[in-house]
Amino acid sequence: MRYHKLTCLFFSFFFSFTVLAQTRAALQAEFLQWANEAAHPVSDTGIDASAASLYPLKELIGNARIVGLSEAVHAGTEPLAFRNTLFRFLVEEMGFAAIALESGLVESRVLNDYVTGSEGLLDHAVEQGFSFGFHDFQQNADLIEWLRSYNDALPTGAPKVQVFGIDVSGSPGNLSAPCNPDTALSVVLDYLDANNGEAAASFRNRIEGHLAALASTNDYGLVSAAQRNALTAAINDLISHLERYEFEYVASSSRRDYAWALRSAVSARQVDNWFRNMPQGWQLSDGVQWNEVNLRVRDRLLADNLNWVLEMLGPDAKILVFSSVTHSGKTPVYQLGQVEPLTVPMGFYLDERFGADYVNILNMVNGGEIAFCNVPGADRQAMVLSPPPRDSAEAYFSAVDIPRFFLDLRDAPESLADWLTEPRQHWNGFGSLVFPSSEAFDIAYYGGAVSSDCVN
Repeated sequence: MRYHKLTCLFFSFFFSFTVLAQTRAALQAEFLQWANEAAHPVSDTGIDASAASLYPLKELIGNARIVGLSEAVHAGTEPLAFRNTLFRFLVEEMGFAAIALESGLVESRVLNDYVTGSEGLLDHAVEQGFSFGFHDFQQNADLIEWLRSYNDALPTGAPKVQVFGIDVSGSPGNLSAPCNPDTALSVVLDYLDANNGEAAASFRNRIEGHLAALASTNDYGLVSAAQRNALTAAINDLISHLERYEFEYVASSSRRDYAWALRSAVSARQVDNWFRNMPQGWQLSDGVQWNEVNLRVRDRLLADNLNWVLEMLGPDAKILVFSSVTHSGKTPVYQLGQVEPLTVPMGFYLDERFGADYVNILNMVNGGEIAFCNVPGADRQAMVLSPPPRDSAEAYFSAVDIPRFFLDLRDAPESLADWLTEPRQHWNGFGSLVFPSSEAFDIAYYGGAVSSDCVN
């Protein structure tokens, strides 16, 4: 009897597994048939590459004011190269006015000033204007160089195409970044020095003693609760002061300089909010579990910073927003097997605020290797991307008979619509994020294998 039960159980499991395999095979066959017919092949990518193969995107993007492009994995050459191709196409063919990057907002003024015509050297602008070590990737330098050349060739008086960072300033957690978390406060204090010496002295007296604790992630854990509260109060008072005396500061500097100074003060508050989640007495050897809550803090501030950028650009300006897949989607993002979301992405807030004015593109990769260029003392050892799990989105897309392509997920046949809205693994070569492909993103771009191209 026991043998009989085990035999029945085995055949039941085998039958279920067989049905599942057959269902998966049928779905994949149907997906491949649709994708091979509906996909738009993409030719070479890079800032100087022809964008002719991107022309179908005109119809897919339509009149959307904000286009979000996700980055499947940081440090990959190919996602950055496609970003450059896409942005050049959006500027030259669709009148886009700016690009927003997953990089520090305060630092990005150096980039913005450079591409819009200020004196200076490309290398200095790139090194000081990017955060989290992104200055070390050649495609970022290519982007800034092209923007400067494009703007220089515009007729006199024509609006310049701009670049902004929208991320938390000072690269918290990256000890090798050129600018530290004290950057935002230092910029505001320098602005006060130039425009209101009395206020500058007062706020420097309250703030300068705290700047050393913000110079790196390692030091803030040693700051007492009273000192933390004093810094938070000083930052809030600084923002209130700048808002209260807007008329005087605009008169003594300029509308643009004042706007950047006030946003730098807001950025200092964002940095402070970030660090206040750190437990008292924390040291690097304790681990960074406390930082998990900052994913949500970060996604909300990304959306709020983009709002500020859009206000700076004006009501009709169009912008490309380039950020990690973790930030770009319209639905919550989960880790495999987890019940609570890892984060609620920036794209969720953009979808809530802008609706059809926000169209986003999911970037997927498969295979290759990357190297982080700016790890101190490291030999830039390559990290190989593992193959995607069998039922991941990347496994399906990599089976399409086109090396690089984009596909309108909104145009999927009814028979595939339910499958595309199911939560699914999206694999970047090192781990999975789980979200429904076609609810989180409007368009998919598959770019194949990746590599790294460091400046130095």
